[in-house]
Amino acid sequence: MRSARPEDAAALAALWNAAGLHFRAEYAERELQAALARNPDLVIVADEPPTGLAGSVFGTFDGRRGWLNRLATSPDRRGKGIATALVRELERRLLAKGCVKINLLVEPGNADVVPFYERLRFHPRSMIFMDKWL
Repeated sequence: MRSARPEDAAALAALWNAAGLHFRAEYAERELQAALARNPDLVIVADEPPTGLAGSVFGTFDGRRGWLNRLATSPDRRGKGIATALVRELERRLLAKGCVKINLLVEPGNADVVPFYERLRFHPRSMIFMDKWL
């Protein structure tokens, strides 16, 4: 595992696409650069040369709460503990920054991942999520 680098943007977008994540590919490079500028150690990849990225987690920290975003594992590498290792590493790095709570969102169409997160001691909460594109 290592921290992501700006040149990983295309590989990350390909991984997220293969994993079935919903994201806007045209923003992937810009989002990665912005995240790395704020928290260069919180976007973590499981790099398996020469095959490329086996997994990733896109963490953020605003000084109050940590966020776990875009946890993805290459479909051919699932079930090997990569996602769990990525979450644990993100938790370790966030704790070192003083973070005491991590949030994540699960889209209804991806609800099959909830038991995975529950095994990692995340707890579902009912919320109304709202967003606005600028």
